[in-house]
Amino acid sequence: MMKELLTLCRQLLDISQQQKNALDRGEVDYAVTLLQERQRILENIQKIDIASFRSKDIDSDRNSSMEEKIADEIKTLVGMILNVDRKSKESIQNNMWSIKRKLQTVKKMKDGFCQGGINSARASKLNINV
Repeated sequence: MMKELLTLCRQLLDISQQQKNALDRGEVDYAVTLLQERQRILENIQKIDIASFRSKDIDSDRNSSMEEKIADEIKTLVGMILNVDRKSKESIQNNMWSIKRKLQTVKKMKDGFCQGGINSARASKLNINV
């Protein structure tokens, strides 16, 4: 079961990296699509009963040593996943701020146009959809 958990953590890291890359390319829809795959992997991880495999096969030093190596790799993978997720979050926040600034600029342009044009009665009906 430890190997299964390790495989799932590797898959989760891969999906996380794909999401970050998609966000970096501006492919938000694809990043959201990957959330379903990520959720499936997380559900499979939750199904693993960690306590049960810690008590099994610990009789030999070899199995115990192998489990420790796998546990260390899992910890490393979880750290990497969290780091990728943090970078993805930052990317999303930066994109949101950029969009917000653009919308504020458009609003200022719209307000200025509506207040100062020759045909201000006609200009006040300007409808800019973003």
